[in-house]
Amino acid sequence: MNYVGEESIKTNADLRQRVLKIDSDKEHVQMICKQEIEALMRMAADVTNMTHKCKLNGEPTLCKTPTQMRKSLCENQSLSNIKQLHWMFHQLPWETHQSITLKGKTHQDLVEDKVMEDMNIAFMKEEDDDKNPKQRNCIQQMYTKVLNMKKQDLMKKGGGNTSDIQAFLKRPVTLLNQTSNNKYSRSKTVFYWSGKNVYGGLVNNEVMQLWDL
Repeated sequence: MNYVGEESIKTNADLRQRVLKIDSDKEHVQMICKQEIEALMRMAADVTNMTHKCKLNGEPTLCKTPTQMRKSLCENQSLSNIKQLHWMFHQLPWETHQSITLKGKTHQDLVEDKVMEDMNIAFMKEEDDDKNPKQRNCIQQMYTKVLNMKKQDLMKKGGGNTSDIQAFLKRPVTLLNQTSNNKYSRSKTVFYWSGKNVYGGLVNNEVMQLWDL
């Protein structure tokens, strides 16, 4: 992180202290991102009514933890459950949050604001920032890293997940446009996930529209 008002480094001891501080700050940022993303996942499970089978009575019970959401996927690998996960990781943090927040902020933007407020930090503006406005800062990078880790952990193969659906969902380019036009603009309303057919071959043309609640 590039802090406003940071002190100069004059000795090796100063350098070690700075490295320790950066490591500590990194862990703090990761902790905040993890807490906020898990809260987002609980919201998504509540909104989409994602359930798992209760061990005590065998009744459908609303998922409250990532472990229970993983259990829900393993118990029910229908299109409906896949769409719930799709909305959780690919719509709710981004387009959905932008549409409901006053300033059109994504969930990542809100978490970044929380980190900077909680840790009382600010970034120095660099000359190259205006030249490359899409460059992500370290908080944004940590957010996407944690979000992707949560998604991978939830959708990974094995451990009861018998489907061969890959642990990612992404915006597609049609097969025709893949071969004929490298500059084709990817759709923002159609997504697909990759899987395998009965012969073990990769199939990546299972398409679904954005899920409107």
